[in-house]
Amino acid sequence: MHDYSDGIAIVGINPKAGALTIPDVIQHTGDTNQDGDYTHQGDTTQIGNLTITGDIQVNGNITCTGKLTAASATIGGIDFGSHTHPGDSGGTTGGPQ
Repeated sequence: MHDYSDGIAIVGINPKAGALTIPDVIQHTGDTNQDGDYTHQGDTTQIGNLTITGDIQVNGNITCTGKLTAASATIGGIDFGSHTHPGDSGGTTGGPQ
């Protein structure tokens, strides 16, 4: 009977021409599920709609070239949907329309 300790490994030289290529780009086809934290460095381009459930924290500027729609927004402590301004006659203006 033979035992695994009786075996030996013969390791050959793997020439570079026959080596496997390690890709530098990750391509996702179909559904992708990410569990846990994800860190990405570099630019990302999203084509199509993006839906996020949860909070977003942005540590930088936001540029919007389209229409911005918000059900309710508070900017600098001011309700963006119902704020008023002082009027020329001493009163206040109406809210945003």
